[in-house]
Amino acid sequence: MAPPPPVEMDAATKLMFDMLVQNVKELKTAND
Repeated sequence: MAPPPPVEMDAATKLMFDMLVQNVKELKTAND
């Protein structure tokens, strides 16, 4: 089994995910 990712990677992944969600919300708003 692979070891769990370091906290830094978790934070970066969460930040990228939050940015992606925000971009999707903006696209949906622009399409309405």
